[in-house]
Formats: sequence, structure tokens, C-alpha cells
Amino acid sequence: MSAVAKLLGRKAEPATAAAPATLPPAAARVATDRDPDTREKRITEPQASAEAASKNEAVENLPADVPAWGPKMAALANDRQRRFVCFLFEAPKQNGRLIWAARMAGYGTETSNNKTLSVIASRLNLDDRIQVAVQEEALKRRTILAPGALAALERLIDQPKHKDHARGIAMVLDRTDPVQTTHTVRVEDTRAPSIEATEKVLKRIDDLARRAGLVPRQLPVIDGEFQVVRDGAAQ
Repeated sequence: MSAVAKLLGRKAEPATAAAPATLPPAAARVATDRDPDTREKRITEPQASAEAASKNEAVENLPADVPAWGPKMAALANDRQRRFVCFLFEAPKQNGRLIWAARMAGYGTETSNNKTLSVIASRLNLDDRIQVAVQEEALKRRTILAPGALAALERLIDQPKHKDHARGIAMVLDRTDPVQTTHTVRVEDTRAPSIEATEKVLKRIDDLARRAGLVPRQLPVIDGEFQVVRDGAAQ
């Protein structure tokens, strides 16, 4: 039984059943080519076998320690929540995206309407675990998109006549050799010190000096007589 027949759930027929047994080989090939069912089997069976072999080879070549999900996706409660996160990125349109993702993830029943699914989807969307899982999945998808984005940028730069050619060059230069700008800020305070501030500063200096044992030495007091001399007066 062929792979296509197994998928369709029906018994496979021989490839030459449509051609009479008495026909010569060349005529049998012509009759077989005119039979759409037989022609489809002959074309699709090798393709299905090749695709299956390619997929099996790709799976066998994967390292054994490759995780199926990131840590945030793996921390979700069940596979339906993981499918909900994945389908958020596959929604065909922005409006109704949450409802579509919830329905595709398996929430609700066949009779559930959009209002019911909207409540379920809103509750899922506000879940902290779902939000961090969405961030993790978004980062993975951005990383995967990077090679394609760089390839598209290279193709743009290779087309000098393209209207965005200069913009593409500027984009590359801004990220590889960004322009550096230096700012010098000078702050001047021209206010005269107040008496109050000066007294506080002197008191603070005196307190610190006493704590350090640096008590200023008292100057001796000199007693004497003095005479006031006015301008023009005789000495």
C-alpha cells in the first residue's frame, strides 16, 4: 500500500490497472498517462517517499540535546497553552487574533462562539507565564529572521538604481561605524557665599578637627594701651 493510499484510507491499485493486459508496452504507457488517477500515483508516490526520507534524515541528524521548547515555553501548564503562543504568531489578521489563536489551540468546543473564546483568550493573554513565553518565542523568531533580513539588505545594496539604495547603505554604516558625538558641559556657580553658609562650614570644620584631635591652639591675649590718631592730628 502506497503512502498516499494510506493517508487517504483506501487500497492502492496497481499502476497499470487502467491499461488492458493485451496492449503492447508503448500503448500501455500511453493509456497509463491518460489515466489521471494512475498518473497522480506515479508522480506523488516518489515525491512523498523523497520528502519522508528527507524529513527522517533531518530528524536523525539533529543533536540529541536540542530542546523542543525554550525554558519559558516548557514552563507552561500544557500543550494547549504552547499552541496558543505559537498560533499568536500565525494569525492571518490582526483583528480577532486572540480568538483565532485560542480556537486553533483547541480551546472551547464546536459550539463555542466568539464571545466565549474571547473570554478564554483574554484570560490566557493576561497570564504572566504566557506573556514571558511570547517574549521568548518572539526573540527566537527574530533571531531566525535575521539571516533573511541581512540577505535582503545585501540585495538592496547591490542595486544602485533602487530608490532606497542610499538608505540601505546608511543603515549599515550607522550600525558598523556609528557617528560619535561629544558634549562638554561646564557648570559655573557665581553666587556669593552667604554668612549663614560660611558659619555652617566653619562649624563643620571645627567639629571634624575636634574629632580628629586637631584642636586649634589658642592664641595668647596681648594687653596694651592704644591711642586713636585722627587725620591731620599731631603725633
